Amino acid sequence: MSFKKQFLSGTFWTSINQFSLTFLNFGISVVLARLITPEEFGTIALILVFSGFATILIDSGLSSAVVQFKEFNDEQLSTIFWCNLALGTVVTGLFMIMAKPIATFYNDPSISTYTIVLSFIFTLSSLSLVQSSLLSRNFQFKKLTWISLISTVLSGLLAIALAVSNYEIWSLIWQRLAYTLVNLILLWFYSTWRPTFSFDWNILKKAWGFSSNLLYLSSFNYWTKNTDNLLIGKFIGAEALGYYNRAYMLMKLPSNLVNTIITKVAFPIFSKYKDDLNIIRNSFLNISYVLFLVSIPFSIVLSIYSFEIVIAIFGDNWYESGGLLKILALAIPFSIILSLNGPVYQSQEKTKLLFTTHIYAEIFAILLVIGSVFISIYAIAWAVLIYTSLAYLYITYFVLKVLKIAVIQYLNTMKNVFLSCGIAWLFHYLVLDDYLHRFDKLTSLLFLVISVFTSLILFFGLSVLLNFNQLKMSLKILKAK
Repeated sequence: MSFKKQFLSGTFWTSINQFSLTFLNFGISVVLARLITPEEFGTIALILVFSGFATILIDSGLSSAVVQFKEFNDEQLSTIFWCNLALGTVVTGLFMIMAKPIATFYNDPSISTYTIVLSFIFTLSSLSLVQSSLLSRNFQFKKLTWISLISTVLSGLLAIALAVSNYEIWSLIWQRLAYTLVNLILLWFYSTWRPTFSFDWNILKKAWGFSSNLLYLSSFNYWTKNTDNLLIGKFIGAEALGYYNRAYMLMKLPSNLVNTIITKVAFPIFSKYKDDLNIIRNSFLNISYVLFLVSIPFSIVLSIYSFEIVIAIFGDNWYESGGLLKILALAIPFSIILSLNGPVYQSQEKTKLLFTTHIYAEIFAILLVIGSVFISIYAIAWAVLIYTSLAYLYITYFVLKVLKIAVIQYLNTMKNVFLSCGIAWLFHYLVLDDYLHRFDKLTSLLFLVISVFTSLILFFGLSVLLNFNQLKMSLKILKAK
């Protein structure tokens, strides 16, 4: 198979994997949310704050080294395999030892038992890291996709069956254990490579030289993204964290899907024309314009009907998540646009500037969350919105400098989107909202569908109508690329 065919096949199956897993996990979580309480979801989230970081430590970036090797032999792979297994075993032991301190930290003795049981995941997952990396290196993305899908479906069905049988929080614990075990079995089944009893410290040192920086960056990114979960669990409680996690998941759902597409589309465009700054400028402006045009109406409608959407999806027990989603939903456009900046920096070989700007932005985010946690959980949601919007302004400013785009030019390109959405929101608030409440005697789900559908037509319709010529030109330019 030629490189082009391998690339296209890999892109296709990676996209299938991303979209399928996103909706599968979302569907499973919806069912479980109607069977398990917010507090139990929050309790698992408390443990996952630490277990997520432990997973990063087990890999230590070594799996990326396997993919990066130009040539490799059994001794190299076996060295990394045994190192991963040793790390997984050590982390499992440390996690068991830390079970009581973690429970004490959260002031919840029951967490100790759950932590000990979940710790076995680390040893199991360490046994399959090399196999997964080899399949990825060999462009076996179709196999990886099926492995992920089968593992997700089987573990999800087990969790639902246990939840129906009143196993409560244990349903979520066994779901994660089952996923790791099924994933391990399938990876060993599809991978023909088997480790040998060989180990070379020099090979490990060489691999560590490549992977250490990835470990440091991954660790930093992990804790900046999980500071809110850690502090909510510590100072507000498991139930509040359960509400926050569901709202945050709904907020990130469209962002994660769109960001995957952006990464696969924008970077090849920017890289192909990296020496022609004019093409990159036009592409960046027009992609940003289209993304804002799509994401702003969606985020506003999601915010307006946040309570109704949360109750329709998760049930009445999750009402509090609606108030958090009302705030977090407004961060969606900024979160999506931020993902466009990375490909620009990379195509122009400005990775150092990319790292520096993100470091400062993340430090600001941590300080903002720390300051808001002592107010309320809603203050944290506002902190996320403020941070995301300010990070968008700060990081995009440097992107504009890299591309030599004047700020006023950027604002002129985007102004009609914000103007049309502002007019649509005003019309919705003054006219449409009152009209839609004539249907509130219908069933809540039917009322929600009518309201959301009508509002989306208003926002998207007015946005497209007022921006038709610019939208047509933007799509034409992007199609030409």
